[in-house]
Amino acid sequence: MLIPLVLLVRIPIHGMTGHYEKINVPYQEAVGKILSADANRPAMILASDQQMAGNLRLQATDMPVMIPGYEAFETPLSLDANRPLLVVWRARGGADLPLPGPMADWLSAHGGLKVEEIRTVALPYLFGRDGDLYHFAYSYIYPKTN
Repeated sequence: MLIPLVLLVRIPIHGMTGHYEKINVPYQEAVGKILSADANRPAMILASDQQMAGNLRLQATDMPVMIPGYEAFETPLSLDANRPLLVVWRARGGADLPLPGPMADWLSAHGGLKVEEIRTVALPYLFGRDGDLYHFAYSYIYPKTN
C-alpha cells in the first residue's frame, strides 16, 4: 500500500518543493497554444529533443514530428504559403530561449531556413508553486517568396 501512495503523491509534492519532474511540464496546454498561434497548420514540426517530439506527436497526431539527428526517419520537407514548418524548443524556467545549435544546423541544411521571429509560451507547472513557469519557444517558418 505504501508504494502506490508514494507514486500517487510524489508529483504534487515535487511541485510544492519546486523540484519539478517531466510530469509537471504543461505540454498539453502549451502545444494547444502553439498550434493555435498561427492560422495555418504546420506541414511538419521540428522539436528540440525526443521528449518534446513525443509530446508534440501525442497532441498533433495529424502531422509529422522530427528532431535533428534522426535523418533515417526524416520525411520530405514540403513547405508552402499554407503549410509552414513549426520549430519548438524549451528552456525550463528561463525566458531567454535562443535556438539550439543542432536545430539551427538542421534548418540551414534543409534549404537555408532561418528562425525570424521567436515567440514564447510560459505556463505554470502542473502542481507547481505560484509564479513558477515553464517556457517554450517556437517559430513558424514559411518558405521565402521570390
